[in-house]
Amino acid sequence: MNDISLRNQRESPFLRLPGEVRNRIYEHALGGKHISYLYPRLYSADRNHLRKFGHNGLEANIVPKLLHLTITCRQIHDETDLLIFRMNDFCISANFCLKAFDVLSQRQLGAIKTCIWPRQCEYVTDFTISKFTGLQRLVVRETGYSGDDFYAPEDSATPRVHVWYEGKRRVALGRIDGWKAKGIEIEYCK
Repeated sequence: MNDISLRNQRESPFLRLPGEVRNRIYEHALGGKHISYLYPRLYSADRNHLRKFGHNGLEANIVPKLLHLTITCRQIHDETDLLIFRMNDFCISANFCLKAFDVLSQRQLGAIKTCIWPRQCEYVTDFTISKFTGLQRLVVRETGYSGDDFYAPEDSATPRVHVWYEGKRRVALGRIDGWKAKGIEIEYCK
């Protein structure tokens, strides 16, 4: 450890706080967010705000702002470098959004615990899900939009349309069951 790090530990009021208190502060500052990649930016909203107001409350370019805290000094970096990935929900809203994860290291991908999956499970291959080695919870949206895995066509739709969507739903449920068998908790939401 160099002289600056030792001096920071001795003189910084923040770093003199007990680790448990600092962790609560980090949790408040870095966690509890829903992070979505909507090309070309990352957006975020507080989870509770998102439940109330939907995507109207998304804030642009939040991830770089959150990461600023992690580069203030070595000790804070060591304590926070993976927290943004552990403490937030990452939303994959479309196939192209998966590219946003290509820039993350395997450590960062492995720290992601919660993903909110797209409306079409075919976007997510088993190879993709295997990159999220720490994934514990997968939220599957059943939005009911045309083209989605869980879309229920109108009664007036042709039998062919009904059969097509039923097949899509069965494939999605099969993939989800496979993920569940790997120990990932599945949560459905509208």
